[in-house]
Amino acid sequence: MCPPPGCAKINFYGAWWQRTNTGGWASSTGMRMGFLLRGRQSYVAVAHSELLMEALAARAAVLLAGELGLNYVIMERDSQLVAGMLNGSNSVDGSVAIVVEDILCVGAGWDRVG
Repeated sequence: MCPPPGCAKINFYGAWWQRTNTGGWASSTGMRMGFLLRGRQSYVAVAHSELLMEALAARAAVLLAGELGLNYVIMERDSQLVAGMLNGSNSVDGSVAIVVEDILCVGAGWDRVG
């Protein structure tokens, strides 16, 4: 689904492999009509949980949107737990508290987040 005019959509996803204790994340930012503005990905050699990977993916997406000067964004994600921590409907898990705090600080200056 395309974001409304003047808005960007940021997507983020994290993955964790328990057997190897590794993970990765990807994030992208796009505008109306599906144009990709920029994307990022990373492999994490020592990952502790899927929640951490989802939180790091969210942080990367928010930082990317901030670097692009965006101030009206829609966030699309898999993790309802991370989304709840960001919008205040879930308590913040201590294992990702600093990452969530980082995300909220960057997004504090935005006009609108959906």
